[in-house]
Amino acid sequence: MQIGRYVSVIILVVGGVLLAGSPVAEARRARRVVSVDRLTAAQKLALRTTATVRAISRVGKAVIAITTKKVVRRNPFQRGPYGYPSRNKKQRNRSSLGSGVIVSTSGYAVTNEHVVAQATEITVKLADGRRYKAKVVGAARAFDLAVIKIQAYTKLPAAKLGTSKDLMRGETVIAIGNPFGLSHTVSRGVISALKRMVKIKGRTFNDFIQTDAAINPGNSGGPLVNILGQVIGINTAVHRGGPGIGFAIPVDRVRRVVNDLLKYGKVRGAYLGLGVYDYNGPGVAVSGVQPGGPAAKAGIRYRDIIYSIKGQTIVDVYTFRRLVRKLIPGETIWVKMRRRSVKVTVTSLSPKKARALFEKRLGVQLDSAAYYARRMRLRTRDGVVIRKIVRNGRAWKVGLRKADVIKRLDRYNIKSMADMNKAALRLLSGRSVVMIVQRGSNSYYVTVPY
Repeated sequence: MQIGRYVSVIILVVGGVLLAGSPVAEARRARRVVSVDRLTAAQKLALRTTATVRAISRVGKAVIAITTKKVVRRNPFQRGPYGYPSRNKKQRNRSSLGSGVIVSTSGYAVTNEHVVAQATEITVKLADGRRYKAKVVGAARAFDLAVIKIQAYTKLPAAKLGTSKDLMRGETVIAIGNPFGLSHTVSRGVISALKRMVKIKGRTFNDFIQTDAAINPGNSGGPLVNILGQVIGINTAVHRGGPGIGFAIPVDRVRRVVNDLLKYGKVRGAYLGLGVYDYNGPGVAVSGVQPGGPAAKAGIRYRDIIYSIKGQTIVDVYTFRRLVRKLIPGETIWVKMRRRSVKVTVTSLSPKKARALFEKRLGVQLDSAAYYARRMRLRTRDGVVIRKIVRNGRAWKVGLRKADVIKRLDRYNIKSMADMNKAALRLLSGRSVVMIVQRGSNSYYVTVPY
């Protein structure tokens, strides 16, 4: 009997443990609804503090409202009240609003380039009401990004930058900004699409994040935040076709642009190390590959046909040049060709290296005209002089000779070697270059295939 009692007790205990984790037990616990009135203030606050609230608290203090004053010159051809041209050419101030996010405790903040373009005075307002003056450190119009320095003498709250490599469609995101002057407004939505191509005021942008989080005028430059409170993009534009379609610049691109702006004051030019030309068919053909360049290392060869870069279709040389201008040194891109697709790591090209590449392609050796003016009996001290020229090279075939002085390269005036370096950096392969050349006291135009 004693043993039977022990066995019964054991069975009851084991059964109770099993029932405790059963759906029946879960249902019984669910019926035990605790009245909200019985909860403490701390428990109520814990229930109300959702993941969205925690994310906003992590990054909200780093969001700034930006007010700029821009000088606008009146149109001198504007008609007056009696139909005569107005003589009022005075300048007037215009204020505009935008947003930004502090990325460094020392006061560096990121915003859109169009928010601070042509600004004569910039004022920022923090979430706690503090106001400071700011100045532009660097701006990249091609990427619609700018870095400003807040003139504060204390450490400022900074947001944490995340990554845009692993973004998912449907992921919850939060847009924070100052729409219509309503400071520090929060809107929540999801990522609707990735890698969108957007045209804004004649400029084309690639790889944008599309979101249905409300983005309105004044949100430009503010952060797009994930549920962890990390910045994953910079809000830039809203689709005019309807509400619920906003766009943001991915944070990985923002990070590369900001690094260049802080270090160099501008975004370095992208260098692939190849030239292209149009041919009868889709895409462009490779006219040459620079040995040791990014394209050569990736396996791109002469006469390869390139169909797309970063998923963007290439129709002609103009499209190719436009896409290359949007590349940032350091990023890795996919180049789709007829043979196969390859990964190319974009590098930068220094002005001196660009000029050396220009000289090699044309078959010339350049130097300062001011330095060689007396030695070579030149009629001018402005420009760069051809000291040596390769017979049967590209420059030789179009009629250039030793002692010719290059005064203009495309739309860039050349007065020194520094001007020549900058102009060579802006040139791209796969087209002709128009020069103004002075020989003796005469000047003439010459077109050289580049």
